[in-house]
Amino acid sequence: MQPLKSILMLMALVIPGACKHGNSSPAGIAQDLSTAPKGKTYNDYGDYLIDVNDLLHIHVQGNKDISGSYRVSPSGYVSLPVAGMVRAKGLSELSLRDSIMIKLRPHMSGPRVSVAVAEPSSYIVYFTGLVHRPGTILLGGRTTLLQGLSLAGGWTNPSATRVILIRETPEGVKKRYESALDSIRSGDTYVDNFWLERGDLVIIE
Repeated sequence: MQPLKSILMLMALVIPGACKHGNSSPAGIAQDLSTAPKGKTYNDYGDYLIDVNDLLHIHVQGNKDISGSYRVSPSGYVSLPVAGMVRAKGLSELSLRDSIMIKLRPHMSGPRVSVAVAEPSSYIVYFTGLVHRPGTILLGGRTTLLQGLSLAGGWTNPSATRVILIRETPEGVKKRYESALDSIRSGDTYVDNFWLERGDLVIIE
């Protein structure tokens, strides 16, 4: 579990930039959670998108030398015997399987390959503020905001008023989004299917 000090340092780094780039009006009102970009961790079909440090199990039928467990490198690749370097970052299991088969075809006839994410080690989110268990959470599968809040122990103070999300856009810019907790409690802001993305920072105030 990452120390709270590191989370607070992250907040100090990203919140000023988020306020600068992520506001939707000159008055400085952050955009609602519903406007946050999606699709960094799971695609539209619900397939997990592989990222750096994920542990993969790759099986090539009839070939024990290639079959095994592989960690995605910091550059986003896996290095396989015979196939060489294969980019994994940003691909689903099926897409990576297809890439590996293409790499193997010059070396073997009709390669049959399967790929499975053994450990989604990159699916990490951060919770801080008025929650019982602030810090880093490694998620084992697709997780909603409400499920994440439950893992963080829920909010500590009934007077908490808002949930703030710092999320990276596809352009690599961290932006700020927020919604009132009252609207979430009442159901006016629907977050049952609001999925957390890797790297999210959630703040309860």
